[in-house]
Amino acid sequence: MFGFKLKCRHLLTEIQEIKPLIVFLLGNKVANFILTKFEIKTPKLSYDYEKVHHKGVWYVLIHHPSYIAVYRRKEKELYIQAVKKVIEQINSLEK
Repeated sequence: MFGFKLKCRHLLTEIQEIKPLIVFLLGNKVANFILTKFEIKTPKLSYDYEKVHHKGVWYVLIHHPSYIAVYRRKEKELYIQAVKKVIEQINSLEK
């Protein structure tokens, strides 16, 4: 668990330095750690991906790609379309 927390701290530092528009949180574990730091409730994971805006960055909890590849292979296209949809939503809000 120490290694995970250390990696998440590095991620937070990188986000502060790089200031990306979107950060995809791959899976519940990462999302819970990061969003809890911001005192934001972690959204429920589904293919209707929710976005959270915090200090100029959009955070989106999505399924980890390896989870889709291994356990939800038949839902790959649904996954791709859901990711595209949330990117398009964010882009339209940023215009």
